[in-house]
Amino acid sequence: MSQLLHNLTIVDEATGKQFTIKQIPGDKTAIQLLSSIAGKLNLPSGATGTLFHKITEKEFRPHETLSEAGIEDGDVLVVKFELNESGFGQALISQDFAKNPEPRCPCVLLLDVSSSMAGDSIKELNKGLVTLQEALVNDSVASLRVEIGIITFGSDVRMIQDFITVNDFRPPKLSASGTTPMGRAINLALDKLEERKRVYKANGIGYYRPWIFMITDGEPNDEWQSAAKRVKKLEKEKKVAFFAVGVENANMERLAEIAVRQPLKLQENKWQTMFEWLSNSLSSKSRSNIDEDEIPLQSPFGWATA
Repeated sequence: MSQLLHNLTIVDEATGKQFTIKQIPGDKTAIQLLSSIAGKLNLPSGATGTLFHKITEKEFRPHETLSEAGIEDGDVLVVKFELNESGFGQALISQDFAKNPEPRCPCVLLLDVSSSMAGDSIKELNKGLVTLQEALVNDSVASLRVEIGIITFGSDVRMIQDFITVNDFRPPKLSASGTTPMGRAINLALDKLEERKRVYKANGIGYYRPWIFMITDGEPNDEWQSAAKRVKKLEKEKKVAFFAVGVENANMERLAEIAVRQPLKLQENKWQTMFEWLSNSLSSKSRSNIDEDEIPLQSPFGWATA
């Protein structure tokens, strides 16, 4: 009898949604599991895609069983359905917008997870993500309109959370390592926002001016000038709002060269207050008229200095 794998968490890369599949036999192949997942997502059972482990990023061979792949109870697997001729991936995204046609308020959290963030800073950052999710999900409007995307930069630059409404958002647990490739991270955030706006337009979904909220304790150790140029251009065109927050030994002068808005220095032990401010600001933004470019925000000086 095959071993049963309980509480496998499946993450759909296209929408960021998560769900649990229980009692999965260890001799089930990747192709068989993909078919089951497609059914849960209301896609045809023949939908083609790939399955890989979220932590190790190992991609499973089509006929490899879960036991052969070393999958354990409680593991998180990511599924990616291909945007092929049948458009399964696009159909999945369209279904999500059909269920929730509210205009979207996208916000990229651009988070420094370099080795200098280890210790209290990364702990407070993880707690802050929980604070943000809990506050926004309790707002009936923001929970449907605010979309969170997370890009981390440290040992690598990765979008660890694709855009997802906060009612489906599950805060990740971050760890610190590596250096500070901030320039690459900013460029990726801008690229991902452009992609997301194209998705909104293709599905007839209105959207607010996107936000990028960057938190760092350092300065870029890569080429950052091109990213700064893009930020300034898009701010001038009112296509993005870029906020930079420095913690501890962040190079505030360098941040001022990147951002148009005055960078803010986080006061000691004010992490949670900062995330409460962010949640309140996004809630206010999501309730405003979609044509309003700027709305009055609470002063940040309860948690930051200029």
